Amino acid sequence: MTASDSYDFVVIGAGAAGCVLANRLSASQGRSSVLLLEAGGKDVSPWIHIPLGYGKHFTNPAVNWLYSSEPQAGAGNRRILQPRGKVLGGSTSINGLLYIRGQHEDYDRWRDLGNAGWGYADVLPYFRKSENQQRGADEYHGAEGPLWVSDVSEPHPLCDAYLAAAVECGYRHNPDFNGATQEGFGYNQWTLRKGLRSSAATAFLRPARRRANLRVITRAHATRILFRGTRATGVEYLRDGIRASATARAEVLVAGGSFNSPQLLQLSGVGPASLSQRFGIGVVADLPGVGMNLQDHYTGRIVYECSEPLRSTMSWEVFRRAWSPRCASPFCARGSSPWARRMRRDSFVPTPRPRLRTSRPAYRPSAPTKRGTSYTDFPALRCRCGCCGPRAAAASRSIAPIRWRRLRSRPTTSRPKRIARSCWRG
Repeated sequence: MTASDSYDFVVIGAGAAGCVLANRLSASQGRSSVLLLEAGGKDVSPWIHIPLGYGKHFTNPAVNWLYSSEPQAGAGNRRILQPRGKVLGGSTSINGLLYIRGQHEDYDRWRDLGNAGWGYADVLPYFRKSENQQRGADEYHGAEGPLWVSDVSEPHPLCDAYLAAAVECGYRHNPDFNGATQEGFGYNQWTLRKGLRSSAATAFLRPARRRANLRVITRAHATRILFRGTRATGVEYLRDGIRASATARAEVLVAGGSFNSPQLLQLSGVGPASLSQRFGIGVVADLPGVGMNLQDHYTGRIVYECSEPLRSTMSWEVFRRAWSPRCASPFCARGSSPWARRMRRDSFVPTPRPRLRTSRPAYRPSAPTKRGTSYTDFPALRCRCGCCGPRAAAASRSIAPIRWRRLRSRPTTSRPKRIARSCWRG
């Protein structure tokens, strides 16, 4: 397609949603022209596609927006990292590869609140259509979609012991968290294809880029949606310091993610009128809900020191060796090695029971590191405890940082717990 400033559809953001939108909208035998704008660059770094490479992107400004929350006394006056992908594929190019859809009850609650078409039975056909499930097709899974979903290739003795202990305590074993129910203990599945990351860019965008009616512009940071009255007609963006614009004859689709989408709307005059007026932005629509009610699964990590040495744990030494060129030969030869296996094999323990109660969380602040996360200097197991249905909400402003509310914790100076030898039974 020749360069043009006018298209049928303009999609802002080449992340999880934007890549799918670009694929589906351009699948029209050339009847509709589509422009996809991405603020980040191309997904050419090998560490994007190598599974263990996700740890290199926590503080990498080349592919990460590097957002963080505001300091709060309840969180030790720390800023909580909020990684968001700034690259083709968005956060699906830098995340931990976990494939999890969410609980049926959440979708049904959205439907019951008046959002027709968002019940679990309504969205399930689209999950099945998008998925290429290693286990094959069934009632909950598809096997002909572009997004590859794979099992853990090599079970880990720590995870096996953890799951065996859960069953021994009377909890159910769940082999599929994306099936009939999420409650239980088991191994997760990953978005992997033959040892490499299956991101929204590789699964949905790459096949579509052969089409003449799709144009993708990287390093194009959308700064404002253009309106004629209250109708969106295009988008203004910056690329290499030069301001440009693109016109949409049909629609402008905002797919910048949970942070960037409301920010762009606010910068365009769509949001709380008082906020727009405070920064001298013309009000297009006074919508107080834009940028409000952000919810995320706030997670605490509990570190247990292993009583027996293992070749694969969450210690920094293991990651340092895995990131060394010595691992390149087996990976290039047969798609194996720690690069492909991915060292973190979490066992997930979701439950839909709303009355579950726990004690107040305690934490030990970690010293900031250039690696962007805290690894131990000893063999360790790290358990993540998170709230998948939080009641705390946050607000996203176009100028101010993300504001988190009522996330409190109690400090402690205790050392990481040592895992009991009795956990190794069986």
